[in-house]
Amino acid sequence: MIELVDVVPSGVLGLRAGGLVTPDDYRSVVRPAFDSWLTEPRPLRVLAILDDDFSYADGDWQDASGGVLRRNEWHRLGVVTDNSWVRRMAPIGSMFVPARTRTFRMHRLHDAKTWVGRP
Repeated sequence: MIELVDVVPSGVLGLRAGGLVTPDDYRSVVRPAFDSWLTEPRPLRVLAILDDDFSYADGDWQDASGGVLRRNEWHRLGVVTDNSWVRRMAPIGSMFVPARTRTFRMHRLHDAKTWVGRP
């Protein structure tokens, strides 16, 4: 499941994911949020909060992403999680997103919000 989070700084798109996330979740929540966000010319700052039980299902992620990961508007991506496998994989995943990427533990959520919200 993915949901939008609105307790983020102005100019930041907030997402929270937990449990099994599917390509359909991505298509129905993330893509519309990105499409709406990018109707205005502004840098893309994303705060992604991933719960401990976060995992993703097999499927057509290339189609689901719709090219979002390759957008030039990316500026910062803050990943907040205590999930150990996500923390280990985040540096590898950051190679595919043209943004400054940083990982934070859950107890540093405030720091993540501050960092992502900076110009």
